[in-house]
Order: sequence, then structure tokens, then C-alpha cells
Amino acid sequence: GGSGKDITSQIVASSLKIDLSKAGTYPVNLSVTGQNGKTVTKAIIITIVGSTGNTSDAVINANNITMDMSPGSTYNVLNGVSAFDDGGRGKDITKNIIATPKTLDLGKPGMFPVAFSVKGANGNTVTKAITITVLEKKGGLGSTRN
Repeated sequence: GGSGKDITSQIVASSLKIDLSKAGTYPVNLSVTGQNGKTVTKAIIITIVGSTGNTSDAVINANNITMDMSPGSTYNVLNGVSAFDDGGRGKDITKNIIATPKTLDLGKPGMFPVAFSVKGANGNTVTKAITITVLEKKGGLGSTRN
């Protein structure tokens, strides 16, 4: 075999019930009939990998923040934070972000962890953690991002 006429275009695939949106393995039988009238069949497995759906996980954009202490003030930790679906290429889903905690008391200095989470269209929840550092300084409210 292998030295005859190319009959690749005559290959027939059976059971092509492959759902590209679902990870899994799908058996497919390939068959072709040669010039001699004999049919050859080969079983193959097609594997679909990845998350459910054809989209990547969402992306949360958030950075560590350093700011001055400001007694009596609170800071909304969602300021400057955004989220986009499908690996950052999809729609803006910032309004769906859950922050823990939601606000930070700027009356005491220290380093405070903040966690963000958002669920993407593919059903996966992604998380991102940052640290907000409150400095013991006199003066107005200032902030820097790094």
C-alpha cells in the first residue's frame, strides 16, 4: 500500500457528532474504498479540550495601591478596577465584580488585602487579589498605583 492513486478526497467519516463547545472525546470512524474494491476503516478519537464554551476566562484588571491615611474617610476598592470577558477581548463585565471588602477605612495605616471575583460567560469564576497600603502621613488624600 501507499504507492497507488491518491484517494484522500474519498474518505468518509462516520458519526461526526462533535460538540466544539463541550470538552470531551469523540470517536470517529474513517473509511475509504480502494481501486481494488476493498474498504479500509480506521477508528480515531477527536479530543476537545478547554473550558466550556468557546470563550476564554474573564480578566480582572486591578493593581496594588498605596495611599495616604485620611481619618474619617473610606475608599471604594472598585475605583479603577475593571473586568472584561473572553480573555480581556469580550464585553465589559465590570459591574459584575464582587469585591471583599467593598470599602476600606482610611483612618488607620497598614496593608490590607482585597479580593475581586467575577464570573465569565463561559461559567468560570476568576479571582484577583491586590494589597492596598495606607500610609501614616499628614495631608490630603493621594494615591499611587503600581
